[in-house]
Amino acid sequence: MTIPDLSIESFLYQSQGFEGLENVIDDLKVNSDTECVVNACGFLDEGLKSILHVSFPLIKSLKLCDEDHGLLYTFSAKINMARALSLISDADRKLMNAIRRVRNEFAHPVGPYVTFTNPSSRLRKKLLKLSVPLDTVDRLGIVTSIPIDDWPPKFRFIAAAAIQARILRDIHP
Repeated sequence: MTIPDLSIESFLYQSQGFEGLENVIDDLKVNSDTECVVNACGFLDEGLKSILHVSFPLIKSLKLCDEDHGLLYTFSAKINMARALSLISDADRKLMNAIRRVRNEFAHPVGPYVTFTNPSSRLRKKLLKLSVPLDTVDRLGIVTSIPIDDWPPKFRFIAAAAIQARILRDIHP
């Protein structure tokens, strides 16, 4: 499915608040599908780590997000802790978990090489969960004439990751 009047650039320039994320999004756009997914999740993981450290300095001083100590080392643990501490909404938690599950499909494929253009049935099911709630679209002032759920898979993934990155940045600029 191609949508001629839709581009990442028009999405960013028509919507407010994505300033400073252009370079990250440009990198995701030109990377291979696997690099796009892994890099986006790494960026979100670091964003979660940052808001956890700033909001609760004890997490940083106890090194709970560090690889050696591990309690909050995984992306999943950071998502769940950020939600438990009310740093992110339940809708944000669900979307980040959907992004994390797509990452897991790319990082640990079962069967042939996974891509957005030729997704496995498991990946297709996970991509359907990359739905950005309409209240989030409205709250962030995202301008799009085509519902995000109708966008091509890679663009939908990048948009979902960009929206989550913006939400994390708004929590801790």
